[in-house]
Amino acid sequence: IMSAVECYYQLTDMIPDKHLSSKTFVKDAQTGLVNSHAGTGTSISNFILRRP
Repeated sequence: IMSAVECYYQLTDMIPDKHLSSKTFVKDAQTGLVNSHAGTGTSISNFILRRP
């Protein structure tokens, strides 16, 4: 879930406020990819998020 939250922060320009730094901020990001997997290839999910 936290990966999706971080992606949301990136797409809504909240990274500098949430991380108190701009080092990981991607300016004008339009699309984000969240990759999630459990175990060794047992369950893999990818989510594509776009700027609102």
